[in-house]
Amino acid sequence: MILSIHAIVGAVLASNSNSIGQAIILGLVSHYFLDSIPHVEYTIKNIQKGDLKTAIKEFVNISIDLIVSLAILLYLIQNKNFDQTILILTGSFFALLPDGLYFIDCLVKNKNRNIFTKFLKMHSDFHAKTHSNIASFKIQLITQIIIALALLFFILFK
Repeated sequence: MILSIHAIVGAVLASNSNSIGQAIILGLVSHYFLDSIPHVEYTIKNIQKGDLKTAIKEFVNISIDLIVSLAILLYLIQNKNFDQTILILTGSFFALLPDGLYFIDCLVKNKNRNIFTKFLKMHSDFHAKTHSNIASFKIQLITQIIIALALLFFILFK
């Protein structure tokens, strides 16, 4: 799943929450739920290999995705009070956190160095297990379009 969809779903769900705790839980749960749905992803094979010199295109894709996420979040927090803004940003952050942890794990060479790197490895293994295994590109594309349209509906008609 591309990062912007995770960020937006976490933000939209958290915008209806009553507390930071709910926003955190909604953000995290939404991430793993979305990963369980068949979806298209861009590759990060060079980042995973640790070949950072050839991973420039992958870093550019991630950067563009995060910039799109930020632009949409700025739109969502317009005319919101401080508390609503904090809930929206918290939900979005925690919806992105699992991929952020996975990304950090890709950069770690020795996964058994300390408690944090062992946690990252454990999380990455769990994260990989939540991803849908459906290989059909058509199904992946259709489900992602449905999610994007549902998000657009909630953003525009909320």
